[in-house]
Amino acid sequence: MKIALINTSDLQGGAAIACYRLAEALEKNDEVNVKMVVKEKTSQSNFVVNSNPSSLKENLGKLNFALEKATFLRQESNKSMRFLFSHPNFGQDISTIPEIRDADILHFHWINKGFLSFSSLEKLVALNKPIIWTLHDMWPFTGGCHYSASCENYQHTCGNCFLLKNPKINDLSSKIWNKKKALYSKADLHIVTCSAWLRDIASSSTLFNNLMVTNIPNTIDLNLFKPKAKKTIIDRLAQQTSKTKSTILFQAMNINDKRKGLKYFIEALQIIESEHVEFSKSIKLVIFGKNSKSQIDDLSFDVDYLGVLKSQQEIINAYHQSDVFVIPSLEDNLPNTIMESMACGVPVVGFETGGIPEMVSHKKTGFIASQKNSRHLAEGIMWTLENKERVIELSQNSRSKATEEYAHGVVANQYIEVYKSVLDKNN
Repeated sequence: MKIALINTSDLQGGAAIACYRLAEALEKNDEVNVKMVVKEKTSQSNFVVNSNPSSLKENLGKLNFALEKATFLRQESNKSMRFLFSHPNFGQDISTIPEIRDADILHFHWINKGFLSFSSLEKLVALNKPIIWTLHDMWPFTGGCHYSASCENYQHTCGNCFLLKNPKINDLSSKIWNKKKALYSKADLHIVTCSAWLRDIASSSTLFNNLMVTNIPNTIDLNLFKPKAKKTIIDRLAQQTSKTKSTILFQAMNINDKRKGLKYFIEALQIIESEHVEFSKSIKLVIFGKNSKSQIDDLSFDVDYLGVLKSQQEIINAYHQSDVFVIPSLEDNLPNTIMESMACGVPVVGFETGGIPEMVSHKKTGFIASQKNSRHLAEGIMWTLENKERVIELSQNSRSKATEEYAHGVVANQYIEVYKSVLDKNN
């Protein structure tokens, strides 16, 4: 089987990393010949194909995104909405790339940021190849938003979009929705979601409610992301019973993104600091990501700001020095960060939102707090760290779950079954 994975980038962003890791997993299977076609290539991997091999095409690719956002300026309700909505009116034609023409299946992932326009998508559909689309957010079935917050207009025909300056029945979101409806009616389309949460939402949308939606998680290299060798049970106990501080990790691609919930993390820390003084003295924070310095400076905790980490090993090292990873996201699909943390044997504390409860088993691999409840988040942090033997048990359970559900072979085999099913149906 020849599979062409299609994603805007190979390594920039959560969807890109998930797609790249899937390509790595599929490469290990003799039944699959996999290529990953991208607009932005930063890796040296042979299976990644740059759709912009020349500097001219690369600049045109960047221009497409700039034009897309420029035309959206007059539509956005305010500046903060600019990157929450994508209107694919500019893109490039990749239908003539040999790896696309030769593929038995086109496997879409995240295709925004000026990569594929409606015109681009129509040319791919015209190739009459089966299309599998793995959803990393809600955009494929909405009128333009990547996450809808509390809006459920995607269950109808969109319109009256709260992200737009002048929301009305036939606004831009309604027009995009109708274009998607026309496009999908011509496509041999099969939907995969990374989480059961997104599967259920996609199935409730009017664009996908007549399609089979399959849930397959992302994958991770467990030989790379693994507990630090010296962290045996005895070593960990010795470390925890010494006077060294317990380390809390917080990270996000852009920490100031409101969807990442920094506000609630800070409130939880303030509760610990003011109401559990002795416990707060035993805590150290490790923070990395864009805009990592923040209001946390106003608190009394020791903080290591690592900035933007560019290598996998730097990220792994951050997990290795942490005792718990806190992810107070308000909307999320199936975060790679949780998978990485669990694979490294680090328990997770997060809100009951999106796919997070599917990954974190409450009081078995971490702690699930009530949505937007800072006090419950603080309770989860303390519960996880206050008992040293518990930390070790949570760590072992986390690694076990990652091995059972997210290993390369486990996830690759699920996708191969989908590929075979699609091809058998067509034959």
